[in-house]
Amino acid sequence: MPDKKISIRDIAEKSGVSVATVSRVINQNGRYSAETEARVRQIMEEYNYVPNLLARGLRQQQVPEIGIIVPDITNEFFGRLVVQIESELFEHGYTLTICNTNEDRMIERRYLEMIRAKQMCGLIRISHEHLREEELIDIPTVYLDRIPENIKYTGQCISVESDHEQGGYIATKELIKQGCRNVGIVLHDAEISTKAHEMRYIGYKRALEEANIEFDVKKVIRVKRADCQNGGRAALEFIERRGLPDGLFCTSDLLAVGALDEFLKHGVNVPRQVRIVGYDNISLAKMMMIPITTISHPEHTMVDITCRYFLSAFAKEESELQKKKRIVLPVELIKRETA
Repeated sequence: MPDKKISIRDIAEKSGVSVATVSRVINQNGRYSAETEARVRQIMEEYNYVPNLLARGLRQQQVPEIGIIVPDITNEFFGRLVVQIESELFEHGYTLTICNTNEDRMIERRYLEMIRAKQMCGLIRISHEHLREEELIDIPTVYLDRIPENIKYTGQCISVESDHEQGGYIATKELIKQGCRNVGIVLHDAEISTKAHEMRYIGYKRALEEANIEFDVKKVIRVKRADCQNGGRAALEFIERRGLPDGLFCTSDLLAVGALDEFLKHGVNVPRQVRIVGYDNISLAKMMMIPITTISHPEHTMVDITCRYFLSAFAKEESELQKKKRIVLPVELIKRETA
């Protein structure tokens, strides 16, 4: 592998084209043949040439940088989305700046100010359920997974989400299919996250109604944070005060992990006495002593749509994605041993 640092001019000479053509190939601006592109890229690969994106951005008065607002980077689902988006955008010459808010609205607002100040070229928001006017930025934006209630599909934005209501319906229907008639639910009730989890709750109630099972508010436990600790507390609440359900839908896998652990500590047999379905398909769910049945998001499709939207927006091309505006994707039941 050659060690010499190669310039665009060197690439042009070695591939027999002009410097301008090499630049168009690097920037994917068209006006070159497939054969020319293949020849130029072969030289680039042979010499490990990496475009100086920062220098190019400074010359254009814009660094090719996209910000992503994340409420909790330690949440495996969000973390996987970020890693996949970062990798895909990097392949096309864009960097991703991760803005972890830790579910704090004031931190999110400060990040938005930074994104404005740095004049980033795009924004991905996994953020609050209700937007304020001062929180809007007029750049290509993808609202991902958590979609604001008051979103206005004007300007440069789309939303991409999985079908949360259908996910809750599928999870509950699976429990009912397995013979459960006393189905409980544990859901995240934090201010910032209510919409996605509430939609799963609506799906839960729809499945009960369809099966002619009477809704019982005592079987509903709301928690302030979707973590293992609160899942365990909810399970203990069922054991000690509310009565043991024969099926339990947790609106996140972390809640399901905590509930499963607490049930087992108290000698509750899973799945014979209680069947459990979680949500998000995190790694821990399949690593438990009893692997947890769960609902999986269409992550790869969400990432693909997000990246395709930005590439078309930056190329000033109107795509079908921009016409659709709101994109809702189907989820999948992952069957394991808890249900």
